[in-house]
Amino acid sequence: LFSAATVDNAAAAARRQARASDSSAVGAHCEVSFIIDGHHHQIMMQRDSQSLLDAGLAHGIDIRYACKGGICATCRCKVVEGRVDMDANHALEDYEIARGFVLSCQAFAASDRLVLDFDQDSREEYRAEHRPANTCTSHCPAYLCPGYCDPGAGYHAGRDSSR
Repeated sequence: LFSAATVDNAAAAARRQARASDSSAVGAHCEVSFIIDGHHHQIMMQRDSQSLLDAGLAHGIDIRYACKGGICATCRCKVVEGRVDMDANHALEDYEIARGFVLSCQAFAASDRLVLDFDQDSREEYRAEHRPANTCTSHCPAYLCPGYCDPGAGYHAGRDSSR
């Protein structure tokens, strides 16, 4: 347990050092748009100076967070535009990262413009991609399928279909 954290900390420190030594990013600024609860907030920040979460909080934006260590995923958001570098991740699944989700507490701007959407839900995307609406099967996990079952299909998430 402790060795994995040490490796993650060392890797994160190496990434921070690499970003700091990148001469093209030194002094570069980034325009960041945060979408939270349907509201848009824009800030300018220096790239690689602080995490996106810390930058937003410093500008008075009410961003949800808990641990600031990449563990809880409370600060999860989707990168709609731009690129970020994420130092640590102990909470997101591979399919979430592949769809552009990051932990804002561990994410640093890597482009001149970013749009971060805190309102998107990866479970909705999973449902849409893996199963058309109203077609539940016995393999449909209940936590991915609330309210999407067709009453005529014979199976409903959270209920045994053999009854």
